[in-house]
Amino acid sequence: MFSISMRIVEYSDTYYHFDLNAGSGWNDEYGVPGTPLVFLELAQKHLRRWKAMFFELDNTRASELEMRLRGRPNCRVEMLDNRHFMEWAKGLPPHAVGSIVTDPNGWLYRSRTGAGSPVAEIIDCCARFLDMDLIMNLNLRHYRLMRGDLKANPEKAHRRLYRLEEMPKLFHRPHGLISDRSNHGHGQFVRMILRSRKTKPYDAMGWHLLDSPEAKEIYRLAEITTEEGDVAHAVSRAI
Repeated sequence: MFSISMRIVEYSDTYYHFDLNAGSGWNDEYGVPGTPLVFLELAQKHLRRWKAMFFELDNTRASELEMRLRGRPNCRVEMLDNRHFMEWAKGLPPHAVGSIVTDPNGWLYRSRTGAGSPVAEIIDCCARFLDMDLIMNLNLRHYRLMRGDLKANPEKAHRRLYRLEEMPKLFHRPHGLISDRSNHGHGQFVRMILRSRKTKPYDAMGWHLLDSPEAKEIYRLAEITTEEGDVAHAVSRAI
């Protein structure tokens, strides 16, 4: 998803990047690099000048990430609640170009205890900086389970869950791309890149415009029940 974002961005100065759910830099469950290392590799390949800030509240994971970044001066790891990213974002130039990535291993929400993605701060940042792409990796199965909990137990449910098709308006990003669904273990994920400027589709790479027929089908499938989603998941794995 970073390579797509870097292909469609236009900039003449520094590219700014915020990773709000950085982790340790390595996904132990699947044995693959995490979003910080993926970004680092692609930034070195595609970007001329860039700065990146990674937020990870867990001290152990943050320390491991710092070790993997090997003291690069344009990378900074913060062991803080990710809502504090806006304190640094306010210092960016008015027409800053870059990306905000949130990969919560769940859905885009902020729990009553303050866990999860800092939705209000992301909205604020997107309203201030129109050339910052918002990149999201979201767990469809997690969303369906949370939505079921919301209906069955409203007193215990999570705060409002935004549907996929609501997110462009929510974050002041009417344009962008949505990926085909992908299956990982017991989860099913979808990724979005939201932008303020028009872009072209990358259908051959599994990325579709937000108002395309493919996107509308992804929106529809996101709203089916958990049981139906599990069936769709099993069928897609068998194909």
